[in-house]
Amino acid sequence: MLCLIYGGFPFEVQENCIVIILVPLIVDTLKQIQEKDMLPAIWFIFSRRGCDADVQYLEGCNLLDSCEMSEVEFVLKQFRILYSDAIRESALKGLMKGVAAYHAGCLLF
Repeated sequence: MLCLIYGGFPFEVQENCIVIILVPLIVDTLKQIQEKDMLPAIWFIFSRRGCDADVQYLEGCNLLDSCEMSEVEFVLKQFRILYSDAIRESALKGLMKGVAAYHAGCLLF
């Protein structure tokens, strides 16, 4: 028997049941949030590895308009002048698209 479950936990699993949990992809949810003009938004991921992986996954999404992108670029240039050793190059592409990760001990840049 195949059991389709929409959403997350908790749920009861029946015996002899193959469980498939249907959860929307982050990129699809993000597009809906953007279309409904609900940005900025905070997305909680409870894994350091997951945070960094999702920033890379979302690099193809552009959440900033051209004015916002210019502002981010300006702030990053200023930050690089003051704190060049604190820049995480792996985060820059996501930042320029409006995506960032924060976890303990890590600056957004």
